Amino acid sequence: MRQNVFIVSAPNVWKGIDSLTPVWIDSSGDTPKTLYFIDVNDSQLYECVRQTNKFQSFFLQNTVISDGNYYVFTPVDVVFIILPFVLKKRKQFHSLFEILSDVLVDKEMVPKIETSLDPQIISAIVDIKYINEEMYVRYNSQKTMEWLSIKIDNTVEALSRNQINVSSSGCKVSGYKSGKEDITQEKG
Repeated sequence: MRQNVFIVSAPNVWKGIDSLTPVWIDSSGDTPKTLYFIDVNDSQLYECVRQTNKFQSFFLQNTVISDGNYYVFTPVDVVFIILPFVLKKRKQFHSLFEILSDVLVDKEMVPKIETSLDPQIISAIVDIKYINEEMYVRYNSQKTMEWLSIKIDNTVEALSRNQINVSSSGCKVSGYKSGKEDITQEKG
């Protein structure tokens, strides 16, 4: 699936795009709240990050950005956003609405985000059950490890495809063993 990264000169540029809605997400730690945008047409979540270099000007399409500030909208997997909150409540099932209420600063956005989340995507890290048509979720460590393994393999594959060195001796993740390592060792 192809995902787009947007680079814009001002944070309010999103107002011209009807499908983008700003969403402030509370982090699970001591870091400040982060601005995200959700595209309600395809349920894609974008992180909005301000890049600053006050001693530099550059062109963005046909515009000169003289103050060195620009904003990058990067697609984010929503599972990474909700994972810390699901993990905190891992002992039992909780409504997805309750978890999103913890995640989102603007509680009015909860129903909009909840309806845009695909249960198949969330089921990568949780067990799901429905009670009176409301979705309840519970953290599943085995599913999460499988999901993270796939993410790691995809990242390594993308880096290798772009000829970026990802030698296995360079870095390792504790407890993670790629299936590709077994194939390499059997050949040797």
